[in-house]
Amino acid sequence: MFIGLFKRQTKRVRFEITDIDEIRHKRTPFGDRITLRTQPIDLATRVPGSAQGELVLKTKKKHRRDVAALLDRLELWIVE
Repeated sequence: MFIGLFKRQTKRVRFEITDIDEIRHKRTPFGDRITLRTQPIDLATRVPGSAQGELVLKTKKKHRRDVAALLDRLELWIVE
C-alpha cells in the first residue's frame, strides 16, 4: 500500500574539509542546527535541500554532546 511510498534512496556527497568556508551553530529548545557554507558554492548545492551554498543539518537535543564533539574537531581544521 503506502509503505515505502515516500522513501528516497540515500545520496552521498563528498567534499574536502578544506572546502568548508563557515560553520554556524544554533541551539534551540528541541535540538541544534549546524549550518555549513562551502566554497565553492556548488559543492553544497549537490545535496538535496541545500540552498545558496549552505547545508543545514538538524539534530535532536539528546545528541548535543556529539554535536559539541564534532564542532570541536572541525574547529581545529577551520581557520578563520
